Amino acid sequence: METVKKTSEDTTLECIFIKEFDFKETSAEYRTCYVKNTFKRPKNNKANECKLKKFYNNKYLYRLSLKCSLECNNKLKKSVFVILMNPSYADYQGLDDTLFNVKNFLEKYTDKNYTDFEVLNIFPIRMSKSELLDDLLKKYKSKDICKRNTEYIINSLKTNKNDVILAWGSDYHKRKEAQAILKFLKEENVGREIYSYRINTSNGRKNTPTHFTSRIYNKIKEKQLIPLKIIEKNDLLFIEKNDEK
Repeated sequence: METVKKTSEDTTLECIFIKEFDFKETSAEYRTCYVKNTFKRPKNNKANECKLKKFYNNKYLYRLSLKCSLECNNKLKKSVFVILMNPSYADYQGLDDTLFNVKNFLEKYTDKNYTDFEVLNIFPIRMSKSELLDDLLKKYKSKDICKRNTEYIINSLKTNKNDVILAWGSDYHKRKEAQAILKFLKEENVGREIYSYRINTSNGRKNTPTHFTSRIYNKIKEKQLIPLKIIEKNDLLFIEKNDEK
């Protein structure tokens, strides 16, 4: 599959997309899903599809990564991976709400002096409403895309020993894509730290990383990096200050 790299004019943002799937080649049903979930109660589907095509860069419905520079006094380049669930509308021209939260968190609430972050997603499909994600993954033949995406993430983790922040939410924590990443991090975790900014503790979602969605992020008073350890069955464990890693 062919990929394409796009960079903002000021070079603060960079995206890598899978180029194979052009918007106009995607089924009408898929486009309607995007329209319904991006524009409320569209009166004219054709007009909204035109807006949507522009909104999603006309093509590139699958994003492999997004890099964003941070305001930092550190002269040495220090990057961190942030692994989320799936991309929304953020691209090389601007961030969405979730990635604004990530940027805000890394600039205001950490002392790691990260100079930039790279967003990876366990699913590469760009969908602004996560409620439809599972249906789309089942309905459209995206197995090869998801496999390629997982390979891209693991290769990125192999190539760069950057710290990792897990934030893909609870719903897909046990999916094979997330488990493959956790397995790799558990076995190849030399030279990096693994964090979350919040861990779910409710029944059924216990010890799963919280997403950076604004609904949750804005309610959390104490924002901080929580060190994690990956243990048996790829479960996550809090690392208390007095615990040995």
